[in-house]
Amino acid sequence: MKRRNFLLNIFLGIFAFIFGYTIKKEGVNLFLQPVDSTMVKGEDGKLIAHKIKVLTEQTEEVGKNIQSHFINVLFPPTPLKAYDSNNTDKENTEILQDIIDYASANNKVVFMPSGYYMTTSPLTIPSKQGFELRGAGNRNTVILPQHQGNVIEIVKGQSHVIKDIKIEHTESSKDKYTGIYVKDSLLITIDNVTIIFPKNGITFEGGTYVSDVSNLYIYKFKEKGIYLKSTGTGDFTSPNGNNFLIKYIRGHGEKASNSYAIYIEDGSVNNFSHGQLSDCDTAIYSEKGIRNYFEKFWIENTKTHIEILGGTAHINSHGTFKNKIAEGAFVFSDSGPASPYSDLTQDLLKQDKALNALWFFNEGSGSTILDKSGNKKHATLQGTPTWVKDGSWGTGVHFNHSDGRKISIPIDTVDWTQPYTFIYNYNMFDNEDENAAPIGLYLTNSKENKYFCAGANVSSLSAGLYDGVVAEWPKSRPSGRYASRTIKNIWQFIYVDPIAKKVELIDPYGGGAKLQFTNNFPIKTPTKAFITGREHTTNTMEGIMSMAGFFQRKLSINEVYEIVNCTGRPFQQFDKSVQFSTVLVSPNKSNYKLTVNDDGTLTTTLI
Repeated sequence: MKRRNFLLNIFLGIFAFIFGYTIKKEGVNLFLQPVDSTMVKGEDGKLIAHKIKVLTEQTEEVGKNIQSHFINVLFPPTPLKAYDSNNTDKENTEILQDIIDYASANNKVVFMPSGYYMTTSPLTIPSKQGFELRGAGNRNTVILPQHQGNVIEIVKGQSHVIKDIKIEHTESSKDKYTGIYVKDSLLITIDNVTIIFPKNGITFEGGTYVSDVSNLYIYKFKEKGIYLKSTGTGDFTSPNGNNFLIKYIRGHGEKASNSYAIYIEDGSVNNFSHGQLSDCDTAIYSEKGIRNYFEKFWIENTKTHIEILGGTAHINSHGTFKNKIAEGAFVFSDSGPASPYSDLTQDLLKQDKALNALWFFNEGSGSTILDKSGNKKHATLQGTPTWVKDGSWGTGVHFNHSDGRKISIPIDTVDWTQPYTFIYNYNMFDNEDENAAPIGLYLTNSKENKYFCAGANVSSLSAGLYDGVVAEWPKSRPSGRYASRTIKNIWQFIYVDPIAKKVELIDPYGGGAKLQFTNNFPIKTPTKAFITGREHTTNTMEGIMSMAGFFQRKLSINEVYEIVNCTGRPFQQFDKSVQFSTVLVSPNKSNYKLTVNDDGTLTTTLI
């Protein structure tokens, strides 16, 4: 009997626990009765029901705060109207402006969900401090202006935020609008914004100070990507102390005249950094300004990289070698000051005993290319020499295998049985044909009917050999610039190791193409050596050679980076015929600029 009562008590206890009952004993009988939830207490002695009520009220309050802090343009509070595709574009523009004005007056954040928003006039941000306009991402929230002029404009604003939107052209606004215009404003934040086919991407005018632009993407601008504009009158006439963290600014191409990725009329202590500036007339233009900084850019496909007309600029970026520095302008880099008389240069690589040959192609006439390394490995121009002024640093040699304009080098330039690195810089006239024979080294021994060649184009590395019996051509390997459309200032660094039977591209743009051979390299003593590619009917390559050289060792990737990022011509300390200009002062106090030109002639100019 006791055992049965014990089991019954256990069963009732489990049942009560699961279904929320309590067990009450009256005499010998047990009763189940529902639990009063309002009377259940927690470990701290407080009623659970009270805690649930407080939590519910707090959750509702948070929800109200969230709802009241943001205004969704598709579901705004009364009396505001919603943006609706059934409205006309003009009506929707007025609705957006009403929402912006209301949000500014009531300290709300305007939120534009994913979608397309047509506008027929500028969206003007009120001057009251602290307005925010946010989208759902720079690909998801798209403003489509139907008009010319500014799309978003801020005048005399402070602490405003524009974030996560895309401004994209329509047929009526393409190349005719300015994405975001800011004038006489302070502490403006523009983040994660994309602007497509504008006339000007972003304009800061007048006294616009200490504002931040980050994650900026501007594609196919017509005139100016970033424009710092001076008002010319008053106490605060130019933008100062602003920061621009850039992803990409691209124009319509280097043939688009008067197009500038960054254009500064005036302004001081503005910082521009990171990203790529490309496909325009001039990458960086500064008319007047003090201590503006340009760092860590990649510049390509521009006629002029830097043009500084006055003031001071601090520049440490890749690709800054086609520059214009006017009288009275000063440029500083990591190596110190530069001026119109010293070019934009930095400390270059120290003399290397393994540097066997170095050619600058800056003689300007004749068929002999002097070896600047001092080893007397002078190169020779085959065919009719064609000197041009379109090289990477000015003077260069136009080569064309189809009509016999080739470049030959001494057959003992290096020991071909030991590892060596071949470096060269060239320009092309048009985008490469990926199926064409590459520009590079060609060694042949006509007596033994053998050859070896190794070359590269922008996209890939190729090499092959013939030992008199067997030909071996490993499959070409893609480089770090695969499918690039670069045609200017092309660097190649080809490492050949005859002992390990391999050829490698030391690629400063990422990746490393490598080719492994099974056969021994056949050329120990060539009868001919060329650096413009294989002697074959398939070699139709032409371009402008600006520099070449050989090391009897492998260059490190850091050395390659140092060469590629050199702001002047690398190894210029080896060129005895090219000296930086010197300023002389005559007894009558007149200043003269004394210059030794590429061709060795002396020029004296009264300053």
